[in-house]
Amino acid sequence: MYVLNDPVSFIDRQGLDVTISAYAGLDFNPFGHVGVSVNDSTSEGFDPNLVIPGSTAIMYMGMSVFGVEDPVAANRQATDSITIHTTHGQDQAILSYLLKHQAGLYNLYSNNCATFAENALRSAGLEAPFDMTPGSLLNDLHAMYDLPTAGPVSVTSVKPKQ
Repeated sequence: MYVLNDPVSFIDRQGLDVTISAYAGLDFNPFGHVGVSVNDSTSEGFDPNLVIPGSTAIMYMGMSVFGVEDPVAANRQATDSITIHTTHGQDQAILSYLLKHQAGLYNLYSNNCATFAENALRSAGLEAPFDMTPGSLLNDLHAMYDLPTAGPVSVTSVKPKQ
C-alpha cells in the first residue's frame, strides 16, 4: 500500500512521485488553476503575466499574452489532487521540463496551466489527457490512474482507460 493509502498525511520518503493539484480560481479566473509538484516540492503552475494594460481582455479574446511559470502560493489550498507514482528518471524528466518552460506565451484556449501540467507528464512518458480546464484535467487523471481500492500506483502497472 503506497503511503498507507493516504498521500495527503504521509510522505513518500523515496521521493518517487508527481502530484497534480487543482486550485480555485482567483480574481477574474472562473476556471481555476493547476500546479505540478515533484517529490513533495512546491507546486508550480503556468500563469498569464497580466502586468501590461489590456492583457486580460486580449487573453479572453483568445489572443496570446506573456506567461510565466511560478510557484503556487503556500497558503492556497488544493481543491483536488492526484499523486502518480513515478520512477527517478520520470521525476528528473518532469523537473527538467519545469526548468525549461519557465516563460512563454500563455493562451487561455491552447497553452494554459492545464496543458502545462499535461505536457510535464508527457515529458516523462506518462499518459495525459488533452483538457483545457483544471477540473476536467483532474477528473480525467483520476479516471486514468486511480484504482478503486489501491489509490495511486506505479504507472508501469496501470493502463489508462480507453
